Amino acid sequence: MAGRKPVVPLIPGTCGAKNRKGTQCTLTAGWGTDHVGLGRCKYHGGASLVKHGRYSAVKQEELRAAIAEFEADPDPLNIFPELAAARALFQDFIERYDDWRDALLAWHESFNVDVKGEPRPTKPRVVLDISDAYRIVSEITKIVKRIEDIRAQNAVSRPELIRITQEMARVVDRFVVDEIAREKIKDGWLAIRM
Repeated sequence: MAGRKPVVPLIPGTCGAKNRKGTQCTLTAGWGTDHVGLGRCKYHGGASLVKHGRYSAVKQEELRAAIAEFEADPDPLNIFPELAAARALFQDFIERYDDWRDALLAWHESFNVDVKGEPRPTKPRVVLDISDAYRIVSEITKIVKRIEDIRAQNAVSRPELIRITQEMARVVDRFVVDEIAREKIKDGWLAIRM
């Protein structure tokens, strides 16, 4: 905040922020953050990396580069790649779900068995939940809806199409006097229908 003086910690190397009790925080400076020894602890704003700007909180260089790449995309409304990625993630989830479930059940079962000196199986690092699959499908549905909404913005509605064809027929009836030519035009239009 503008005009606010920084708090100087009473104990050097501590957070120094004023806590709810009205005293200064005595946690190590930068405690719980990636900058231990400097600045505030995670409870008093040290974990917040936002200084200014929309993406200033992005610390990872790879992520910053990816954001810049997406900002430079010449066709940002094309979300077909996101749809493909969501479908691939869902397929991967389905293919690995049984293995992950079986590994988790085996790990839990290992605590009920007397292990006579043999090493116990390790707990799987990632445990899938079937509700994750539902969320993925929900995201796929949202992406497809967005694609359809984008397509519909430039599409001609059925009532508009009927009105246009009626106007075209009126113009043909008015300006084409040859009855045979009029019938050929109408037959040609009827052949276009799906």
